[in-house]
Amino acid sequence: MTDKAVLPNAQHVNRIVVGLFGDEAIARANPKPVEFGPNTVVVKYADDNSQVQRLVVCDVAFANNAGAALTMISPGVVADAIKANDVPDNILDNFREVMNIFVNIFQDTGHGHLVLGGIDLPTKEKDESTAKALAEPVGRADFEVVVPRYGTGRITLLAC
Repeated sequence: MTDKAVLPNAQHVNRIVVGLFGDEAIARANPKPVEFGPNTVVVKYADDNSQVQRLVVCDVAFANNAGAALTMISPGVVADAIKANDVPDNILDNFREVMNIFVNIFQDTGHGHLVLGGIDLPTKEKDESTAKALAEPVGRADFEVVVPRYGTGRITLLAC
């Protein structure tokens, strides 16, 4: 666990999503946070010692919208995936790239350089360290993200 729980604000997250998805993308603070459970995707960011320091927890809507927008996959395919509570492989590959860029929102962790450490899909059981970080975060920030042409999803940023 880190003693420095610095998380970005909505303005910082908004700069990242606008850079990824265009000027019509919006990230704003969300009073209705993501509920951790079988309908969430967990993205892990680790330090140079492979210790998870930050998590992005998102609903399947955000994962599909963000992944599909990267290569302009049909919004109909996205709607079907969300309804099925799934992130298809082609969208997951793109989502992984989006999350590689998202590491830039965690610049001041007190642990130096962070890298994408893995993605747990909705149906995957969470490992012990991830489950603990979800249950006992030392910092939290919740956002709603609008991805133009695709829709709205929710993300929660956690400091571990």
